[in-house]
Amino acid sequence: MDDAPDQGLDPAAARALAEWGAHRGHRYEFVKIYTSGRSSAFVAAVLDHDNVGHGSRAVVLKHDRVPVEPGRGDPDYTGTEHMRHRLAYRDAPADFRRHLAEPLDEGPVRVGDSTWIVFQKVAGSLYRHDSLASLREADDPTAFARGCREVVHGMLTGWVQQPKVESTTAAALLGRGLRARFAPGGPLQRAAAQYREETIRFADEQVALANPFALVRGTAPASERPVRIATGVVHGDLHMENVLLPTTPCIEVPDYVLIDLAKSVSEGSLAHDPLHLLLHLAARTLGELSPAARSALLAVMRDGPLGATERALGELPGWLRQTVEAVEPTVDTWLGRFGVDFVWPAQRLLALVEHALTLYGRSSTRPEDRAWFLWLAASAADRYARLDEETPRPGRSGLPRDTAPPAVLAQTPAAPRRGVPNRAAPAPHLDQAPALDPVRPDLVPSGAGATGAWVAALCADLPHILDAATRADENTIADLCRAALRAEDRTADYAALVRRLGGPELDPRLGLPGLTDAAGPGESYVCPLPLACDRRERRTPGIRRPVCHLSADDQPSGGSAGGPMALERGRR
Repeated sequence: MDDAPDQGLDPAAARALAEWGAHRGHRYEFVKIYTSGRSSAFVAAVLDHDNVGHGSRAVVLKHDRVPVEPGRGDPDYTGTEHMRHRLAYRDAPADFRRHLAEPLDEGPVRVGDSTWIVFQKVAGSLYRHDSLASLREADDPTAFARGCREVVHGMLTGWVQQPKVESTTAAALLGRGLRARFAPGGPLQRAAAQYREETIRFADEQVALANPFALVRGTAPASERPVRIATGVVHGDLHMENVLLPTTPCIEVPDYVLIDLAKSVSEGSLAHDPLHLLLHLAARTLGELSPAARSALLAVMRDGPLGATERALGELPGWLRQTVEAVEPTVDTWLGRFGVDFVWPAQRLLALVEHALTLYGRSSTRPEDRAWFLWLAASAADRYARLDEETPRPGRSGLPRDTAPPAVLAQTPAAPRRGVPNRAAPAPHLDQAPALDPVRPDLVPSGAGATGAWVAALCADLPHILDAATRADENTIADLCRAALRAEDRTADYAALVRRLGGPELDPRLGLPGLTDAAGPGESYVCPLPLACDRRERRTPGIRRPVCHLSADDQPSGGSAGGPMALERGRR
């Protein structure tokens, strides 16, 4: 296990794995790293050498953390990626399990910092299987479209088997999928604060469109309107890389295997997976499309392939048109077998709103494509608002407490504090901050574990924390800022504050290798202060460098003179 830290595995986890392996007479050798930066878990293929039985096998290793149950602080073992995977595999029909990666019962290995190492069998083969993208790269548009259709159809008939129709509201459904992204410090919090009107105007639209953020907040007229949706088991993150196919001696779509079941749920919207697959393709394709084709793709996604005009469909590349025309009608037709296809028009629009907003706020989305996804979310929200549905009774709310978006989003913007942005305006997180100084090697953090993680989180999101806080929280925030500058470990106190404000849980492994987007030397910015701070911000061309909010002379702790310091170009 000497190479484990170099491969990106946390040193504490590497030691725990080595000790556990020594106890069992096993040794582990890294073969391939799969961590992409979008999952909180470190994932790798390793060789498990049995020194007692003198045999070896390949397994998939995951270093996962146990999340804390919101509002309580108790471990939520049902929310781990490994547990979701086990439940999905256990509850799947026996005939369908061959299409799912199989978890292993051995372990888990306790690391001791609320993280565990778990194992699963290799899905298919490390060299004979490739992702669904291999069909796309084979330049056979018909085969790729049929492959997508076969996977979606197989999931519906073999995994879901029969839909269950439930009644909900747009705000409740979208709140379940987007709540963490709208929380203070979340990727959509600043955008939601910026777009607070009932409508948003776009240059290519003659009239203003419905504000999708208002639909999520529950302030739009259509937010509380009852809507029926078809539910069932959902993969949760269906895209080309999460579908493996045998490719040797030839590609065999019927033997596909689904991997990465970390977001699987037993009763989710059945529009989630197929629309996620299509929008994932859109995100990969937008850069190749002409302006006319981009507008046509938006119209096709909004109206669906059965409702889109031939002119719009004709603007799309042949492979993309065939794929869109193959996937969505498959779901519609399957729902029609049970007589519940009437729920599809509204349900698909809400799935578009959720996925488009997610891609709009995702850091990996190209800056020039974010406006397109916001436009799609507004177009879908506007079309949903115009559907002829039942009018809710006055005063009736369909928002369960556990699925409502954070209350902070519905609050009236408060008067701006000195040095803190008004919630009605975008926070000066990246685009309004002073630029950073050239790097000084003595100030580049070397990774400080939990201490560095909470300091980094506080530094990045201090404006949003102050904006969401009440006067009763100001002393606590000032004390935390002083503690951060003294390099004290106040992880628990910081996590309690953020939890009280409705924010996301803090990952104590923030900043450790393999758990964030990999960036080469000079491609990210790091803390300019001599602190135990693991903050790292990826460089974005055309956007000013981010600042260290703990260095501002008007932050609660007093900070340093001269205003906020810019982060520095990192060499590590």
